Amino acid sequence: MPWSIPIAILTNRLNFTDTFSSNQQELNLWDYFGNPSDPSDVSVTFSSSLFIDTLFIGNFAPGSIITIGVGSNTTFRGRGGSGGNGGESFFEGLLGQCVGFGAQSGGAGSASIILPGTGITVNIDLDSAFSWGGGGGGGGGAAQYGVTCNQGGGGGGAQGWDVNAGGFSYAPATSGGSGNSAGPGTGGSPSGGTAGAGGDGGAWGTAGDTGLGVGGAIGGVGGRAIQVPASDTLVLSGAKNQATLESEGRLLGRNGDPIGA
Repeated sequence: MPWSIPIAILTNRLNFTDTFSSNQQELNLWDYFGNPSDPSDVSVTFSSSLFIDTLFIGNFAPGSIITIGVGSNTTFRGRGGSGGNGGESFFEGLLGQCVGFGAQSGGAGSASIILPGTGITVNIDLDSAFSWGGGGGGGGGAAQYGVTCNQGGGGGGAQGWDVNAGGFSYAPATSGGSGNSAGPGTGGSPSGGTAGAGGDGGAWGTAGDTGLGVGGAIGGVGGRAIQVPASDTLVLSGAKNQATLESEGRLLGRNGDPIGA
């Protein structure tokens, strides 16, 4: 009788650890640790009072476990959306009336922490830190058509870690103001008549306002605090649950729905 030799299939697990003591912008942990292809156990710590502007976990292999410790008052921040352009109106001689282009919607905000959807688990302690999605851009204001031509105001840019432009509008209407980490931009003013003002940009994690007037465009949605595809698992590993973190303003996103795909 021939010998039956069991063959064990071994899966290597890789281990990585590091501490970040300075502000980071668009940090991708998978890239940072050299794009490992095997399941990995990763432990990283962010020191206190940092700004981490969009943290990408990156494409770690299925089964990887990422553990993130965060010092007090460190804030993860998402990008904001741009404001939508105001509606445009101009006189068309052949038709004998004002025609043009409709207002544009505001851009969506993005999450401050983005999981990859590769079947990993992320443990993060936010008990003394913050995770804020970017705001949505304001929608453009409606133009006036028909007998009288008037331009809609541009939507305001949203609050986010980056500079988010306001929507454009033709003079004498005004373009929307830019948004940045200090706050969202305000919507621009229309040129008159029944044309509408642009919507204001959204603050951290909130939607931008809809532009005014008949045909004003909707504001962009606020970004999640943490974007978690269905195939990944997020564990809030501190003592505080999600409801408490939200009530303390530590999780801001998607108008009160801060964690999701």
